[in-house]
Amino acid sequence: MLVDRGFVPDNLKDLSTRASGQIEGVTTVTGIVRAPDTQRLFTPNNESAANRWFWRDLNGLVSSMFPTATLDVPPFFIEAEKSDVPGGWPEGGQTRLELPNNHLQYAITWFALAAALIVIYGFYLRSFYRREQP
Repeated sequence: MLVDRGFVPDNLKDLSTRASGQIEGVTTVTGIVRAPDTQRLFTPNNESAANRWFWRDLNGLVSSMFPTATLDVPPFFIEAEKSDVPGGWPEGGQTRLELPNNHLQYAITWFALAAALIVIYGFYLRSFYRREQP
């Protein structure tokens, strides 16, 4: 099973720079089960040689991590939650679960635009009727 343990800065990509964060043996992972992504129209191609992933290609990730092995991986992966990792990296919990609720802001914006349009239309009607009077 593939586990996304979290974010690692570019200067710490080499495992030897964060050896204390490498967990050995059996461990428990708590996280969110996610389905792999598909590449969208404007999503760039993954650069597996440089280890830059713009979308979660499960087969590409597995083949880049285990190039000589033939593995049967489940069709999902786990995004680990934030936890205490020795050395601090990788930092899990990168998935944002809070959905923004900007409905009041949107409503105020659109009602203000509608009010401004009514005022402008009122000025237009006033100038129209002033031209009509002899």
